Amino acid sequence: NKDNNDSHSLQASRIWVKRIIMQSIFEHWMRQRYGKRYSLQRDCHGFYCCEVVKRMYDFGVSVIKNTCIKVNLNY
Repeated sequence: NKDNNDSHSLQASRIWVKRIIMQSIFEHWMRQRYGKRYSLQRDCHGFYCCEVVKRMYDFGVSVIKNTCIKVNLNY
């Protein structure tokens, strides 16, 4: 059971790191493209507050995941 907990904890950590990386890339792209037009403020759970930004982020993540799959990257 301890091994299961360690495995789950490791998997959760990897997901968290990927999410932080994706948010950093997304925020850099947003600032380059739109300047300060959209608020990139996040709530206490780390999700974007602005509905438009949420949709843009979800779409961007799906594009990046599909690109990684096409070039055989393990995302």
